[in-house]
Amino acid sequence: GAHALLVADGRWIAVVMSVVLALTQLMRARVFQGVGQRLWLLLVGMAALGAVAVAVGVGVGGVTSVAVVLGLLWTAMIVVGMGVWLPNGRPSPFWGRAADILEWALIVALVPLALGVLEVYAWVRGLSG
Repeated sequence: GAHALLVADGRWIAVVMSVVLALTQLMRARVFQGVGQRLWLLLVGMAALGAVAVAVGVGVGGVTSVAVVLGLLWTAMIVVGMGVWLPNGRPSPFWGRAADILEWALIVALVPLALGVLEVYAWVRGLSG
């Protein structure tokens, strides 16, 4: 729901917020033990990234569309590779902690992005005249 509205908005800050929200959902899936819970977050996150990629690719043409398709293929290869590797091996504590830090940075980034989408910054600038 929220991803569709953000992508349909079309402003750069809404698209960036959709990407950050999707990445946050993908990172947050790590902490859940249930397959259904993980799968739900992973599917929504990947669908949102796909929707953003399609929206950006359709909005422009030529080289950018090719770059979007290559980026999607690269992401799919990484996801499949991690899916094959992680059931047998665990990431080192360093990578686990790095993922925790990245997840919190993404969560914190949602606050100023939400303020930008809601046009709070423009409203505050307008207060000065």
